[in-house]
Amino acid sequence: MTRLRRERCSLLIVDLQKRLMDIVVRRDSTIGNILRLLEATRILEVPILATDQNRKVFGSTLDAIRERLPSPPSDKLIFSAFAHEPIHAALERSGRRQLLVTGIMTNVCVLQTTLDALEDGFAVHVVADAVTAADENDHQVGLDRLRQAGAIITNTETTIYELLERAGTDEFRACLPLLRR
Repeated sequence: MTRLRRERCSLLIVDLQKRLMDIVVRRDSTIGNILRLLEATRILEVPILATDQNRKVFGSTLDAIRERLPSPPSDKLIFSAFAHEPIHAALERSGRRQLLVTGIMTNVCVLQTTLDALEDGFAVHVVADAVTAADENDHQVGLDRLRQAGAIITNTETTIYELLERAGTDEFRACLPLLRR
């Protein structure tokens, strides 16, 4: 299951909270890419889930993201969003076995979430330009480890086109502004 299919996939946004976003590299481009993915998956009717890491300490998901979510982020204390029971249960109920992962930190929560999902048999696509970490080295180490573990490393544009599959549809026209830079 290496090819993304909208009917098989869910989008997971991991811990995109202000206090964490204040300490990462590529902050603005990461947020912009996650917003593009959020809109595309909404148009394509892909389920969207989100988490906050210890909301009492790090605050809530960024307003620009939170207001576009179909349901509030789930607050967790463990690093792996996949091992967090409400998220795991929602993914199992959906029957979808592909997971599209975005968020922070590439080398901590994104990594542990992906490792757990892979271990459970999910095909995981990590969107490299929609994940970030405290510095470029941490980000790169996280991506390298994810690739070695079997995750598919992709980017925002490739992901949207892959989910669309074809041009000339109403969905393609609705997503086209998200693909123009």
